Amino acid sequence: MSENYDVLSALLKDPVSALTAVASADVGLATSASVTAATAGKAPLASPVFTGLPQLPSYAKASLPSATAVGQVIFVSDATGGTKTGSVAFAIATGTGSWVDVTTGTFVA
Repeated sequence: MSENYDVLSALLKDPVSALTAVASADVGLATSASVTAATAGKAPLASPVFTGLPQLPSYAKASLPSATAVGQVIFVSDATGGTKTGSVAFAIATGTGSWVDVTTGTFVA
């Protein structure tokens, strides 16, 4: 508890020096190289600030791509569920035929 108080006290007295000391200390923070290595082959991190509405990639059923990762999300323009045409689908496995319509819970065929 007193360590937290000491850090807070140092920040209030001289924030620049305190932050410089923390930044130069070896506290096991992630480096740019370690983040790059950990995220290799993965989707880029999303911006925390949206500048507009997100838009899913759109496909017709006849041209659905093979899912390359579980959890991918697409819009299927000619999927029919209930009284609507067009639906969001997500991948539950990799490969062809892995898209599930969120409206009906069935595979998109």
